[in-house]
Amino acid sequence: MLLGPPPRRRRRWPLLLAVGIVAIFVAVLVTNVRTKSRVLSAYLNTASSSMTTVDRVSGELADLTARLGAIERPALQGSFDATQDLLAGVVQDLQQVEVPAEATLEHARLLLATESWADGVDRLRQGLVGYADGEIDAADSIAEAVLLLRIGDRSYRSFVDRLPALAETLDTVPPDLPIIQLAGPLINTDILIARVSVAPDIALRRDLAIASVRLDPRPLAQNEVGVSIIPLTESLDLQVAIQNVGNEVETGIELTMRISGSASVSESATIPSLAAGASTTESFSITVVPGAQYSIEASVVGVENEVNLDNNLFFDQFVINQERTVPDSEN
Repeated sequence: MLLGPPPRRRRRWPLLLAVGIVAIFVAVLVTNVRTKSRVLSAYLNTASSSMTTVDRVSGELADLTARLGAIERPALQGSFDATQDLLAGVVQDLQQVEVPAEATLEHARLLLATESWADGVDRLRQGLVGYADGEIDAADSIAEAVLLLRIGDRSYRSFVDRLPALAETLDTVPPDLPIIQLAGPLINTDILIARVSVAPDIALRRDLAIASVRLDPRPLAQNEVGVSIIPLTESLDLQVAIQNVGNEVETGIELTMRISGSASVSESATIPSLAAGASTTESFSITVVPGAQYSIEASVVGVENEVNLDNNLFFDQFVINQERTVPDSEN
């Protein structure tokens, strides 16, 4: 009996190939979903941290406006410096964070909120200080600031409202974000203008002063005509203390110290910056002659609209003793 050729074995490789492709597709899909979920979680963590910072700013701004009638200019400026630095950091973080494609619109709302808040706080500072200083358009700046803060509040609420749906798309738990309102009850144009109108300590007051001039060696006493007597020495050190008794930072302060007597000496120094209420000391050294009498004049150049020029000048006289003074302990 003749047998025919053996039956061909059915080829299974197409089926295996199809199964493999499906498996790879599923693995890629799962990996992609997990990656998107991680990116979204990281984004939401950044948003949550940023809004915690803005919530702090909101509280500080509310406190600042509540104390507007009693706060002094340096404290006002310092508070605004701090809040502006915090908001600038938040804006920078949100501009640099990786944003999932699914969150593009939500992120645009959040970025609009933070940028509007930052611009609003900046305009509010300009408006309040400007109004206290009598600037014509300061009221408009305050009104613009209020508008910007309200835009920020509305944009943030829109972001929060859309967050649950965004998190649900990638099976991510949305963060518990704070309720933020920078345009609080007192952030009202009329209220702010009324408060700053009765806040005299915010108005600009510029005043530099020579606080003291210290001589080393120190004077022993005064002679019969009231001139200070300096112990016998060949050189004299002078420490001139300059104080900013105004309420605004001053820059480029010019100090001049002149000595006249057996020889004339003129020295000068420039102080780069001096905060309101702060003081600094400049030191000078001169050669002196025993028995000679000298006049000393220390002065700072007045700034624009300075309220008191009388304290910009210090004048005194001294004479160098001709004999060495023996302390009582050596007698």
